[in-house]
Amino acid sequence: MTALLFEIGCEELPADVCVDLERQLLGETAGTTGAGGSTEAGEEGSRGGLVRRLLDDARLWAPARGDDAGDRVRVLITPRRIGVFVAGVPARQTASVQRFRGPRTDVAFDKGVPTKAGAGFARAKGVAPEELVREVVDGTEFVFAEIEETRLPAIEVVPSFCAELLDYLHVPRGMRWGARPTGSDDYLRFSRPIRWLVCKLGRRTVRFHFYDLECADMSLGHRVLGRPAKIINPGVYESRLEEQCVIADQRRRRELIEKGLDEQAAGLGGTWSDPGDVLDEATYLVEWPTVLSVSFDEDHLRLPYVVLITAM
Repeated sequence: MTALLFEIGCEELPADVCVDLERQLLGETAGTTGAGGSTEAGEEGSRGGLVRRLLDDARLWAPARGDDAGDRVRVLITPRRIGVFVAGVPARQTASVQRFRGPRTDVAFDKGVPTKAGAGFARAKGVAPEELVREVVDGTEFVFAEIEETRLPAIEVVPSFCAELLDYLHVPRGMRWGARPTGSDDYLRFSRPIRWLVCKLGRRTVRFHFYDLECADMSLGHRVLGRPAKIINPGVYESRLEEQCVIADQRRRRELIEKGLDEQAAGLGGTWSDPGDVLDEATYLVEWPTVLSVSFDEDHLRLPYVVLITAM
């Protein structure tokens, strides 16, 4: 079992799109960054989310037991990136057995000897007649062929999981950019242009192409204050970005903003308020939050209080 990281790097996303993408990825039961909220999904919370559904489809979601059954899916969103972190990904796909119902037992076998019908059904399903199992359905016994699907290494399945994740994300008014890649039937569309992709399965870099993008292990730091950051493994993702002035966890960004507001307000001998719910939006507008104290000339503060608050 190992950790998976998939980062979608893009131009600045609108705040409301960030919130919506988080809900899509984690499911409707996912919390928000508001007071008491959470952006992690546990065993129940992630079932309806896009990440969990696609992992199930790819057979990359292994049941957790005991101490492993904690929060295994995290979504970290900033204006310039969407990071999906999954703990406990199996080295190979989980087992899956397909069952195919054949003819009635008395048609498939005659005194224990396979008939033409029984042998033909077994041959068509790639099993030996003696490997057919018998089961009673609505009072009638039939033969069944049970076929175990091939279990591919996770490193071979992750690229298709990532591509499907990008394809299934719904964004309002998706835009397109650049030229249509050679061999593609359509343009890549997203809320804002996608500029880079990072995918790590443990220490292994998952390399693949999506449209004209090449997935690798290089992320970008803050647009002004940071530089590119090489992601060695999923566990260092947040720390490497923080070195480049990016706080990837939206909950932590909100906490830093609130702490800064508390400190600035206390220094001025007052308190702060958020009557317009601006804090929710501000959390998704910055990657390196800094709270500053400013003042206005008294001549500009003669309007009624409610007007000033509404305008600001």
